[in-house]
Amino acid sequence: MHARIPDPENPTLSAGKRSAGVSAPFVLFDGFIEARYHHVNQDIGSMAFVPITVGVMFQGIMPHRRHACALTAALAFLAAGCATTTPYVRDDSVRVETDTVNAASLGRRVAYNVVLPSGYEANQRYPVLWLLHGYSGGKDDWLRRTDLLKEIERYPFIVVLPSAENSWYVNAPSAPDAAYETFITVDLYSDVIRRFSIDTTRQAIAGLSMGGYGAVMLGLRHPHRYRFVGGLSAALSVASVMGQSDTVLWKGTGKSILKAFGSGGVSSVAQYDPVRIFRRTMADSLPYVFLAIGTHDDYPSFLPSNRAFTDSLRAYGARYEYHEIPGRHSWILWGAELEPMLNAAWRVLHAVTSCPDTIAPADCR
Repeated sequence: MHARIPDPENPTLSAGKRSAGVSAPFVLFDGFIEARYHHVNQDIGSMAFVPITVGVMFQGIMPHRRHACALTAALAFLAAGCATTTPYVRDDSVRVETDTVNAASLGRRVAYNVVLPSGYEANQRYPVLWLLHGYSGGKDDWLRRTDLLKEIERYPFIVVLPSAENSWYVNAPSAPDAAYETFITVDLYSDVIRRFSIDTTRQAIAGLSMGGYGAVMLGLRHPHRYRFVGGLSAALSVASVMGQSDTVLWKGTGKSILKAFGSGGVSSVAQYDPVRIFRRTMADSLPYVFLAIGTHDDYPSFLPSNRAFTDSLRAYGARYEYHEIPGRHSWILWGAELEPMLNAAWRVLHAVTSCPDTIAPADCR
């Protein structure tokens, strides 16, 4: 089980936390690494020693991470609810291309974005990150609302940003023109590897909220393809009974869930429930799993489902890391967690043996 302490901001919640500027020693026990972070609670003037349990990483030690999420919950709540029309800024050295693919799985052409790292050359193979959007989002979200382009200066992935509507990234049983799992893993995949110089042995998939669920689900259903899966505030409860009991989730997304999973109810769709999927693959053949979620996530089932899932991964002996951060279901949290997730993905895909020149070796071990 994960060791937790009561959250002083909300006594009904328990949380593992981390803060900026505080060293994080690591302890190896029983084949797992326990990362301990100090949390300073300025409201009560006390300091607590908070352990966060993560899975084995390459039989080594996780790197020191310095990361802050110090914005107030009020600002996070506002950020979660407001839309933006500000166009993203195209970095001079990082190229963003928009292409379309003839998707047989959807019966139409679909646009997607590709971020190419600085100095991209067709004769060099690059690791690829398939980065999925959340509910009501699209292919431009990560570009407009995070520092993705700046981060790709440091982590030279090719990043693929698809548009998948409110599909939950599954093949809808009653809608033949909504086979979004096939779209991501067959149609889009074939088009991208044909157009761009992809190292197909170094693939990662990640996303936020609905896209976080989609990334974890697709990564576990296709473990031969993806070596890393990442979920920020992942909606892991959507394909379980727990999701059905989440009235906040169903109020806003129930119609799309029924279309995606069928009128029989999502609890009957075991093939899309991450908690059940991962057991079909031997632990040492599963992709590395990175999860981060706010301790005050606005959807009641998301935090418990993330905790339950990581408990299951640990018991199974899978490699993973899990972080709970003060915050809500918002772009403030997702933007802040993008760099740690990219750092983890880079280390996994490069088996800890290489690092971009722009990253200090101490931060990329």
